[in-house]
Amino acid sequence: MTRRSVSRGTILGLSVGLVLMLGVALGGCYGPPKPDCGFRCGPAQACPADYTCGNDNRCHLNGSSPTLQCGTADASVADAPSEMYSPRVILISPGRGESEVGFDRPILAGFDVDVMGVSELSFLVSATGVPVSGTVTYEPSEHRAIFFPSRLPTSSQIDVTLTPAIRDPATGRTLQPTSWFFETAADGLPPVVSNTSPADGAVGVSVAANISVTFDEPVQNVDTASFVVSEGGGTIGGTITMSNGNRTATFDPTASLAAAATITVTLSSSITDATGNPLAATSFSFTTAP
Repeated sequence: MTRRSVSRGTILGLSVGLVLMLGVALGGCYGPPKPDCGFRCGPAQACPADYTCGNDNRCHLNGSSPTLQCGTADASVADAPSEMYSPRVILISPGRGESEVGFDRPILAGFDVDVMGVSELSFLVSATGVPVSGTVTYEPSEHRAIFFPSRLPTSSQIDVTLTPAIRDPATGRTLQPTSWFFETAADGLPPVVSNTSPADGAVGVSVAANISVTFDEPVQNVDTASFVVSEGGGTIGGTITMSNGNRTATFDPTASLAAAATITVTLSSSITDATGNPLAATSFSFTTAP
């Protein structure tokens, strides 16, 4: 009897002790989130009832201090002042390593907080070390910056860098340098004429005028055989120079143009872009002054 009673008591004691130890262990692994610290927001900034998703992307109990953020991803860690945090890039487009990107696609970077200092000097885009020209805008309501390229080089790796000049105006904390790259698609589009001087149909043009044609991309094979200037069926002599990154061809006549004459400029399909896409043959004309 005594041995059996002792055994049952021992078993009962061990069982209670095990339950207590398990409770302590579980208590050490989990605790309800602190009201200020909160926990990470769900998709589309979703939070449970009585909680609101804050600027730090964490659900905070309604009524808790908005000046505090969680010190780490662990919700059991006490809050730290928000000035400890630098703004973060949470969205990029095109994506890291994306390929077959179009030459005119805007480049986007989204931030977790409102930022300042976004400009062409802090949103850098380059191809093989050569800066890509473009304009930068910032949308405060969406916390996003957009780079609109004039034209991305085709079949190229494009490198994007956001510098610490971008910062959080509320705390002064700067963005950690952020960079990524993507690759553009091959060029399958032909060059087109974007501007002529004189304009097509112009009248009263000076007989001393030069003639220039600007294309929407760099071109090659522009010479007096592919850029022909004529009047009354006869070819006018002159020289051609390229400028504007091989986007503009200028014809300088050897002699003054004839007065009160119709001058015709013909551009042939021998003119191509850097990848060999030919220009669709085109022409324009103007009339000189009497």
